[in-house]
Amino acid sequence: MSGRRATLVQRLYLALLFIAALVSLAFFASTWWMERQSLEEMLQHNARALVAGLEQNIGLGLQLEEVRLIEEGAQATADIPGVRALDIYNLQGQRLLRIGAKQPQIALPRLRATRKEGMDFETLPGSDTERVIAPIYAGERELVGYSVLELSRTSLTRALKRALWLAGGVSLLLLASFLGLAWLAVRQLQRPLQTLEEAVERVAGGRLNVDIDTEFPDPLGRIARAFNRMTKALAEDRSMLQRRSQQLEHSERRYRELFTHMPVAMYMASMEGRLVQCNPAMAQMFGYDNPDEMLAEVRHMGDLYENPDDRKALISEVIERKQLISREVSLKDRAGNLLHCVLNARLVVDDHGEYIGIEGLLQDLTQLRTLESNLLQAQKMEMVGQLAGGIAHDFNNLLSIISGNTELLIRQLPESADKPRRHAEHILRACQRAAELTSNLLGFARKGAMRLETIEVAGLLREVAALVRETCDRRIAIELDTDTTVCKVIGDPGQLHQVFMNLAINATHAMPNGGTLRFVSRAVDQHTVRIDVRDTGIGMDEATLKHIFEPFFTTRERGQGTGLGLAMVQGIIEKMGGSIAVASKPGQGTCFTITLPRVHDATEQQRPALENEGQAVRGHGRILLVDDEALLRETGREMLGDAGFQVTTAENGEQAIEILARNAQAFDVVLLDLNMPGIGGAETLRAIRRQHDGLKVIVLSGYSEDTLDQQDPLLRYDGFVRKPYQFQALCAEIKRVLSFGQD
Repeated sequence: MSGRRATLVQRLYLALLFIAALVSLAFFASTWWMERQSLEEMLQHNARALVAGLEQNIGLGLQLEEVRLIEEGAQATADIPGVRALDIYNLQGQRLLRIGAKQPQIALPRLRATRKEGMDFETLPGSDTERVIAPIYAGERELVGYSVLELSRTSLTRALKRALWLAGGVSLLLLASFLGLAWLAVRQLQRPLQTLEEAVERVAGGRLNVDIDTEFPDPLGRIARAFNRMTKALAEDRSMLQRRSQQLEHSERRYRELFTHMPVAMYMASMEGRLVQCNPAMAQMFGYDNPDEMLAEVRHMGDLYENPDDRKALISEVIERKQLISREVSLKDRAGNLLHCVLNARLVVDDHGEYIGIEGLLQDLTQLRTLESNLLQAQKMEMVGQLAGGIAHDFNNLLSIISGNTELLIRQLPESADKPRRHAEHILRACQRAAELTSNLLGFARKGAMRLETIEVAGLLREVAALVRETCDRRIAIELDTDTTVCKVIGDPGQLHQVFMNLAINATHAMPNGGTLRFVSRAVDQHTVRIDVRDTGIGMDEATLKHIFEPFFTTRERGQGTGLGLAMVQGIIEKMGGSIAVASKPGQGTCFTITLPRVHDATEQQRPALENEGQAVRGHGRILLVDDEALLRETGREMLGDAGFQVTTAENGEQAIEILARNAQAFDVVLLDLNMPGIGGAETLRAIRRQHDGLKVIVLSGYSEDTLDQQDPLLRYDGFVRKPYQFQALCAEIKRVLSFGQD
């Protein structure tokens, strides 16, 4: 450090020495130049005096052109000390006289130039001689000739040397004096400068608690005081910067933790579309293990959009509005799966107002959209179910009328009328098939009556496979793979048969050029049976799979399908307590998977007798038939009357309650339709139980018995007949109820 201080002082001293040298040199040069100018002026002054004397001595001689007079006057001038030579010229430029050293003749133009410019002074090169050319005037300033004088500069040179030595001595004296004063000044500055330099070194090393002595003469004292104020301000600023740095570090750490652990996807992208930063939630949402993997693989934000042009439109909008709030976008993950998201984004600008990027938050709504879609599907199914239930009820009434009148017709035909009887029996069989159709509609609506029986799945699949093998294209191979374990379920065999047939028919339509249809049944565990219906057909895309179970949705050409098949299949399976799923890809076939509850008790549930084989049932009793359909009331009264019953009819619940209020003892049993306008069948049944609890009631409905709440004592009934009913079944149920009461 001492070497550094000595160097600083030396530099200051050398700077002062340089300044002193410059000042001394300037003094020496200015003194020499002024002395030389003074001597030159003196020489010219002497020359003018000589020319003036010469002009007086020879002017008359030149005017008279008397050589003798010219020689006498010129010789007097030539004898003056310092005059080395003298030439006299006339006006024509002829040299009339030459005294002294030989010199070349002067040309006339140069001589004449002195008339305008005056005397011409010239120092001859290589000598200490000064040549003076001057015009000669006589009388009234009449030009009569020219003179050329050569004067010695020896005395002038000696005088200049003396002046040079004097100036040099004075300059050296001044230089020595200045250096002495500078040395004293540097000595005075050395201690303050050393102190200041040491303080600066400590500040440069990071120590700001420096306070130097200020007892120095100004301006060093002012510098020291300013230095102390500066270090104090720097210390305060550093303390403030440290606090702000800690706050910034804490804020950045909190932001980083929030960014990293936030369950919402967050990212930052450049204006060009490069993904700059993303958090783990975003990487996970798009199917990546970590953010680094996503940043390395995603080249452009447009690659994440289902339609890259959507991002361009969003960028234009965010530039215009500076932000986007709750904008729904369609993206795709690493595997190409569609993601429904809500985007919130803002524009990021730098300190100069330039756009540098976009920050965004993404909320995945895919599951929510799936739930919404499922809810919408359920609502649509419920609406269609209600529609199907209403249609089935009205159709059941019509079928009851048709079948009832047909039975009456058959009973009235003579034994010999084979052909009319055969036609009437065809009508009854058509009514039975139509009744199965309405039963399926009610099954789809989840209101129909289901025959609960124990079904051996393998046997039912064998029946379906055999039927399909006989009716389908011979290029389609039918395969059956059933579990060796006995798999039984509870349900309606007719409806389950329809489920398998519907799936099989759809599969054959999906294989126009042949293929393989395979039925597989397995016992998954003690509680579940799984049935797969697989084909090697054309398959379905994702858009078709979304709507496959929707009512009225079909992939067939217009007029070739109603779109109710799979919707009914789903309704039947769910009513049996199971589920159905489908897997398919274009060109890779389709597999429908059905799961049903498994039962181990081989005993078939008892089903109520719906038919009575053999002879026509007859009986006796008083019946109140309550139904809103006039033709059905008329048909029922005639059928039951022919069977030996006394029948009274009522067109609605209000009329039935009024009839019973007048004389309830006049009736043994009430046949009550559940679905009627007005107060309806259920409210009518409640009124009967409140007022006439002992009266027998048989419920007539196309719906299942579960429609009525069995836990409500006011909804208790004694018998149930499903519409469309057959005459023998209805009479048998009436006889059973009346016989039970008599027992």
